[in-house]
Amino acid sequence: MPERIFSLARRLRVDTMEIVDACQVLGIRTDRKLTTSLTAMKDSEVALIEEFFAKKRAEEAEAENTESVAPELQSEPANESVGLETSAQNVEEDEEDEDNGAETSVEAQNNDEESDEPETPNERVVEQPRVTPVDKEVEKPRASKRVRAKTTEPDEPLRDCEILIGVCGGIAAYKAVELTSLLVKAGAKPTVVMTEAATRLVAPRTFEAISNRPVATSMWSDNMAHPHIELARQAKIFCVAPTTANVMAKAACGLADDLMTSTILAFDGALIFAPAMNSVMWNKPATQRNRATLEADGATIVGPESGRLSCGEEGVGRMVEPNEILRAIEQAARELAKIA
Repeated sequence: MPERIFSLARRLRVDTMEIVDACQVLGIRTDRKLTTSLTAMKDSEVALIEEFFAKKRAEEAEAENTESVAPELQSEPANESVGLETSAQNVEEDEEDEDNGAETSVEAQNNDEESDEPETPNERVVEQPRVTPVDKEVEKPRASKRVRAKTTEPDEPLRDCEILIGVCGGIAAYKAVELTSLLVKAGAKPTVVMTEAATRLVAPRTFEAISNRPVATSMWSDNMAHPHIELARQAKIFCVAPTTANVMAKAACGLADDLMTSTILAFDGALIFAPAMNSVMWNKPATQRNRATLEADGATIVGPESGRLSCGEEGVGRMVEPNEILRAIEQAARELAKIA
């Protein structure tokens, strides 16, 4: 069956056989197998078919209206007779008791007035919730809250953040391995700088395997002409963990006699120190002066905490756990993001 017949029948909402019958009535040639070339039919012929069905539907609608009006016309005489009887009866009752009728009419009029008065307020009360501008104002904050909830981003301050991790020659150097792993998991890009003493406690290849980056250990690098400058420029945060009393004192005085202290002096970002030493060394006035100097210069000192030390003594000097250092680094990253 040609597609034109299907589309025409679908558009006019009629059966295909009805279209064929209409074509016969209008004198449009078709065959019995419905293979007529309607695709070649003129627009005027299609218009005739459309007009044919439009008139047919109008006639059907008019016939339905006529059928529905007929019963009403038949019932009118009966209604008129009933109305006449009722009116006659009402006249007789009014003649018998005019006073009661007058009172009744007055009461009915009063009741009608009373019933008419609250109609408008009641209708307004029902429609108020639909058109009151207060409701529209209430809906707007709900929509804005949903938008804010969709646009809320996860808190990932260390995502793609370049960080330097300085590892000094303290026994807590093994904790720096865990700290580096936590930074990688947080999405950061850590580069490890080690002192010569630190390489005797933890192998540089350990940090290389975790960070997937080479470890800087010497000023005399074959890969960088100025390693302390290049390292300092590539990072936003420099965390020295553990920080020995020696490196802490050199940093406070501005000494730069190796890669670690030279990079600290060349660095102009956020500096974080996590001291680790014997409790007597930590409590020395010189160490406390160095701590105060570094804090006055803008550095952050994390720890130390009290606990068992590597020498077997109990006291303050133990490096804080890597998770606490990670929180200090995240806080520094948030503050840098606000400045940027």
